[in-house]
Amino acid sequence: MPPFALTGSVALVPAEGAKQEKKALGIFLQPLVAGSEGLSQATTDSNGNFRINSVYPGKYKIVAVSPGPPYFLNSVRMGNRELLGQYVDLVSGTLPLEIKFESEGGDVRGMVEDCGSATVVLAPQDSALQEPQFVQTVRCGDQGRFQIANVRPGDYYAFAFDQWGGAAELLSGLDQSLVNKAIRVRVERGTFGNVVLRITSRNNE
Repeated sequence: MPPFALTGSVALVPAEGAKQEKKALGIFLQPLVAGSEGLSQATTDSNGNFRINSVYPGKYKIVAVSPGPPYFLNSVRMGNRELLGQYVDLVSGTLPLEIKFESEGGDVRGMVEDCGSATVVLAPQDSALQEPQFVQTVRCGDQGRFQIANVRPGDYYAFAFDQWGGAAELLSGLDQSLVNKAIRVRVERGTFGNVVLRITSRNNE
């Protein structure tokens, strides 16, 4: 089947009272079958619109590059359908995509017993969101206290690792044995949650 053009728009929703921002952002189509027809991409214009040309029909995941703090990717919609983190069939005549970054999430704070130089990590429980951009990290402060601000609302696993090799390494090894060592945290918009963590040693994995 011949290729087609996929269109859409990206909205950056500022915090209440903050100035509306406009940034050029990258949008990618990640094929389900690696390497099939290459990686289609485009950049938003000054109005937040984009057009990806020469898209071959197939199953893709829509990947939007984050503009950075305080924004987080909140939704990728096609009509009334939420596509965030999912592979979806794209064909000629597909509805325009609507991508939204928001900037008002929830906070997670607490303390780590005998923290030292450990890294506090929040990883989504939803497997569709287990990608590096949704993993939040911070180092402990005085007396092992920490705070992670403006987290995307949802359910997370909280850890404190003595060694941190990065989000991709964590997600590739996020099996049930590691999940059993996590503290489960619910993050809601405009609120904060308190957690107490103990060190999880990566040497024992």
